[in-house]
Amino acid sequence: MTQHHAGATDESPIVCTTTILVTVAGDPPVPLPAELRYTAADPYAVRLSLNTPSTATVDWVFARSLLTRGLRRPTGSGDVTVIPRHHCHPDTVRVLLSTWHGTAALGVS
Repeated sequence: MTQHHAGATDESPIVCTTTILVTVAGDPPVPLPAELRYTAADPYAVRLSLNTPSTATVDWVFARSLLTRGLRRPTGSGDVTVIPRHHCHPDTVRVLLSTWHGTAALGVS
């Protein structure tokens, strides 16, 4: 994961770029480029942007505290759930994203 500051002011976002493994409906995982973004202008939120090959960038915004708590124990209900390390991938966190279309499991390292 790469972290960079997009400027020098307090309002500049903190951006972490990474590749996320996305699994949908039992299909094999697909690697997608992604960004996690935090900005002081919205201090309680984290934005996850997925760069998909077939559509425009997909953004999910969720509570920063959800991500923080999910590093230690399964946390969340509804659209976003964060689950700590998986035994097969000990350096990752799983994020489950749910819509009325279905659920996607993201492996974030």
